[in-house]
Amino acid sequence: MKRKMILMMSLMISLLAFCAIGLADEGPSIVINGTILPCDVAPVAQSDEMLVPLRAISESLGWDLLWDGEKQEITIIKGDDVMVVTIGNTEATVNGKTIILPQQPVIVEGHTILPLEFIREALGAEASWDEAKQVFNIDKLEYREDLLPEEMLAKSNKIMADTKTYKYQGNFDMDIFTSFPQSEDGQIKMAMEMNGQARMPDESYVSVKYNSVSDPNFPQEMLAQPTETYLNKNVIYQRMFGGPWQKMDLEIPGELMNMNNSLQNSSPQEYIDQIKQYGLFPAYAGDKTIEGQSYYVIKVKLDEEKYKEVMKASMDLAKQQVMDQTAEQNEGEEMPVDFGQMISQMLDSMSMNYGYKMYVNTDTYFMDRIDFDGAVTMALPEQATMRTHFTGSMNMYDINQPVEMPDVSGITNN
Repeated sequence: MKRKMILMMSLMISLLAFCAIGLADEGPSIVINGTILPCDVAPVAQSDEMLVPLRAISESLGWDLLWDGEKQEITIIKGDDVMVVTIGNTEATVNGKTIILPQQPVIVEGHTILPLEFIREALGAEASWDEAKQVFNIDKLEYREDLLPEEMLAKSNKIMADTKTYKYQGNFDMDIFTSFPQSEDGQIKMAMEMNGQARMPDESYVSVKYNSVSDPNFPQEMLAQPTETYLNKNVIYQRMFGGPWQKMDLEIPGELMNMNNSLQNSSPQEYIDQIKQYGLFPAYAGDKTIEGQSYYVIKVKLDEEKYKEVMKASMDLAKQQVMDQTAEQNEGEEMPVDFGQMISQMLDSMSMNYGYKMYVNTDTYFMDRIDFDGAVTMALPEQATMRTHFTGSMNMYDINQPVEMPDVSGITNN
């Protein structure tokens, strides 16, 4: 049953893997470019200096962070710019030049905080403190072709919405760590390959193959053949390990389909309003050239709380279908937990940090590639916990070229 529980939670992660850092419970607020920034730790005053969370701010401005636990050192990278700060040391470097911070960076509740001055000097942002409102205002607007990152995304979205067909290929790595009381902690490492194609707006096909799984008990047939899924509007068909196609009882809720269609078919301003509603924080992450092609790279983080509000409404619709399917698959077994309650508790207890990079082709404005990087920690029943870290990338190609979808005519429910 532990294995089934882990697989169930992995399924839910795949449905919910769009999120970010959680909101701090109290303390001053941080506003970046006019939008409240969710933070796991609030700014604090120390020796007449305000210390602010490094990761939350820098990632929302498009920077990448690398942590060296042995050196207690953080490297902050964006394009060709590289900065290094060290816990407990007032010396920092900005593109090789040493600067002196007014206070040492420190770790609070697992998060690095450092002087607001670093945000001004090193990250090049305008930063001010509003005493009356207890708000830090941080502003740094970046443009490409006179477009803000959210405007560039809206332009790319319009181009992609007008696309008739495309193919995609991706590779994903997932580490799952589990902890159950009175038993040994577990770890499963998975490497997966994904290939698919889409015919807009209603059809998509994807094949997922496990290239490697560290669990020796993992079914070998799952390593030999891919799992294929075909979506036609909100109806799902699936073929497992080379077997026959089957129509699944589980369908995608209409509200989720409407949300997706709304984003695809919206005007640029509607798209910008919607990504703000869903809690996205887009920022330019430096331009990049890959195999001779230039890209505008946009890093996106998501506000966990706003995203949960959207997902809770959608998950209430899908939850009963998942429960019914799970009960059918486990017919004859006693179910030790209420899966509906477990899904609700999962949403409430989840701690998530998720972001991705979108590569916008500077010639076509099509989104040729997306990189993913995220972590999810959640409480399971019986005082168990599960932590998942996943990375991967997806490349789109053969734009507006012929695609071939599976023939599922005459197939009835499984």
